[in-house]
Amino acid sequence: MDGVDSKVDTYHVHKVNLACGIRKSEYFDRLFQNDDKFPEGLQSTSCIELHSLAAKAFTDMLDYLYDHSKEVNISVQTAASLYYLGEYFEIHQLQCDALDFIKKVPLNTCHIIVQHAMIFHNDTIIQAVGEALSKAIWEICEDDDIVYNLFCPQLWLHISSNMDMGDENAGQQFSSLIADFVNCRQESLDTATFRELTSEKNMPFLDDRSSLLYLELEKSIHQQDGKEVVAEGTMLGKRCVKAIAAGGYHFDSLDDKEPCGEYSMHTLTC
Repeated sequence: MDGVDSKVDTYHVHKVNLACGIRKSEYFDRLFQNDDKFPEGLQSTSCIELHSLAAKAFTDMLDYLYDHSKEVNISVQTAASLYYLGEYFEIHQLQCDALDFIKKVPLNTCHIIVQHAMIFHNDTIIQAVGEALSKAIWEICEDDDIVYNLFCPQLWLHISSNMDMGDENAGQQFSSLIADFVNCRQESLDTATFRELTSEKNMPFLDDRSSLLYLELEKSIHQQDGKEVVAEGTMLGKRCVKAIAAGGYHFDSLDDKEPCGEYSMHTLTC
């Protein structure tokens, strides 16, 4: 795995602590019950390669297995790692505890959890963060790290899938955030991902002011893929024009408004 540290740490552990009780590791339990079938059993030694991020949380996992009376030592910096270790070593209660913590992480630090989840290629964690954020959509601002500094389209899809699609105001807020997210990361976004994020299924409502930006973004992203597109003629473009009109703009006087890139407002037609 990328990020595997060359440093080797040795831990002297006891089978009974690893493979017994409500917090036991199914991985070690299975290993110890078949000592004669695995090299680790014959040598009484297991050599395990871990990403450096997971390795830093390994002692917290051992403490969790050894002392059932203690709460798991979990933080924003170790939550995703502990979930990963719980999954790797089949410690189901550790997975549950880590996921419970992740669902309650404050907005200003949840981007760290997602960054770590991306390292472990763990969509379950990203989904848990997305579910939590879907309930706090009004608390997210355009300059928050999850919008401005984090490139994870899957997170936004999970937010969308957990939102109340009947709430038009929340839906418009979501479309505004997606516009800011795409605008910050358009060079990293391909056409297919852009279409998925802005589809009517995932983004049923459009904010009228964000719609102006979407028209510019759609043309720009298609051009990156070597395609020319008349934004107003696409499905998204038609939705944008409709949203702009519903917002009270008069197209015959849009020259008075601030243009978005090459999209001077007077070029819009409906």
